[in-house]
Amino acid sequence: MKIAILGGGWVAQTFGSRLIALGHRVQLGIRNPDRGELARPRDTAVPLAEWVAATGGTVATCTGAAAFGRSRSTQLPGLDRWRRWQWLARRRLKARC
Repeated sequence: MKIAILGGGWVAQTFGSRLIALGHRVQLGIRNPDRGELARPRDTAVPLAEWVAATGGTVATCTGAAAFGRSRSTQLPGLDRWRRWQWLARRRLKARC
């Protein structure tokens, strides 16, 4: 199954790694997936470039990941998950997360 996870921290990486190990295709969605951002160390997680190399997962914008995934999970601080998806849905997934 294709699964999108919004967020790039340790929770999203751990969740994504486990889903990949179970045979799913996973894409993390972050605000700005350029090379500099992928190489930047995360707070308590490895840089996303290392995560991609180790797991075979991919990274895209939040809207790109949301469009990719058949199933979606939000690992973003602030809004609770359900409200975050409602917010994105109202903007037809064109808003930055």
